[in-house]
Amino acid sequence: MTSITAINENMQRLAEVQSEKQTSIMSPTGYKMCASLFLNENGDAECTHMSIFSILFKGDYDAILWWPFYIPVVYCLFDQTG
Repeated sequence: MTSITAINENMQRLAEVQSEKQTSIMSPTGYKMCASLFLNENGDAECTHMSIFSILFKGDYDAILWWPFYIPVVYCLFDQTG
């Protein structure tokens, strides 16, 4: 994927969020876990903030996985304006 393609896809996603066609982006990451990204926020902070959440779901392999979940989850926000 080229940088231009990635930028175009992200711009399309932002337009979908702003038009309320899709308010979040869900991305499976394993461990029956996903990250939910709200690009344009919602509720009282609409159009002012971006939020990201990590969500753990009950999964088929919970009986053989390590609990509680101690794997660090790190999100990095990079300023690409300069």
